[in-house]
Amino acid sequence: MKRFSMVVVSFIGIVGLCFVTCAAAQGSCTADIYDPSVPGSVLVFPKGVSGTTFTGDPLTEFQVSVDCPAGCVCPPDDKVRLKATWVCPGKGMFNVCAKTDFYLYTCDNSPLHSVGSTTNYVVRPATKPGSVTIFQPPCNKAFLVVWATDDYGKPIAFDGLTGTGLVRVSSGAGGTYDAVPFQAETGSCGNTAFDGSSLIFDGVTEFAAGTASVQGTIVIDTATKKNSLIFLTLDDNLGRPNTPTYVDLVVRDQNGCVVLSKSLDFTCWREVPLKNIFGSNPQPTGGSITITASKMILVFEETDSGSPVTIVKFRRLPNTGCAAPTELILH
Repeated sequence: MKRFSMVVVSFIGIVGLCFVTCAAAQGSCTADIYDPSVPGSVLVFPKGVSGTTFTGDPLTEFQVSVDCPAGCVCPPDDKVRLKATWVCPGKGMFNVCAKTDFYLYTCDNSPLHSVGSTTNYVVRPATKPGSVTIFQPPCNKAFLVVWATDDYGKPIAFDGLTGTGLVRVSSGAGGTYDAVPFQAETGSCGNTAFDGSSLIFDGVTEFAAGTASVQGTIVIDTATKKNSLIFLTLDDNLGRPNTPTYVDLVVRDQNGCVVLSKSLDFTCWREVPLKNIFGSNPQPTGGSITITASKMILVFEETDSGSPVTIVKFRRLPNTGCAAPTELILH
């Protein structure tokens, strides 16, 4: 089984240029930061892959639950629509991040999801009894964003969404992880609609913000060398040119001593094997990694050492949790 550790990461530049850009990424320290422990109006699933295993099981599954938001009164027949988009890594000279938009339907082919319901999804071309098959991403690997909408397709404040994901390897091993929820800033009962051209994560106007600095304990895999870090940002202009996100990593051993400093960049999404990060440098057992970025960032570690695969999310650094406002432009 493949396990993933999901980590939310913020980066501050190590080189001079990055210090300037990363400092600019930090926004208001009074803005709301998303709470990973409670339902949200927007869900982020860090990784999806189309296709099937050798035995025909889907490589990727998602499960989305719709519940009545805390503090709200939901009628027995209350329903909500869900929209989703795949976001691919930047490609080409202008770093264009391809996307695929679609609505999520229920098992009875309805676009309306009842409060109290849970639906399981698999990615085309895979099929599975009791699950709904959704569009595959327009690339090999991507991340998925899901949000609640009104009848006209506009994002709404409805903090009743939770989700889990499952990613398998070709052999069939797989592991689950929790989607990252972002809460609404104005209301939460479905009676507030926002402009449908983008999703704004600023912790003030639409949805809670993320940060640009995170820290996590890396799981060292000296056997199979298959562990990797997954980077993504919600500061994307989908289907249009994008600027890269610049990231600095500082790795410390169990005694707190710095053993590696490294910089990299990505556009929208990127998966980097740990062996590519460390190179010929030894990977410290029980070491920690601090990540600082020029934009809001989510970071996860995917572990695959022949045992259950996991996706683990990095936590926000103490005392550096100022919001990094972002806008996911949907067009």
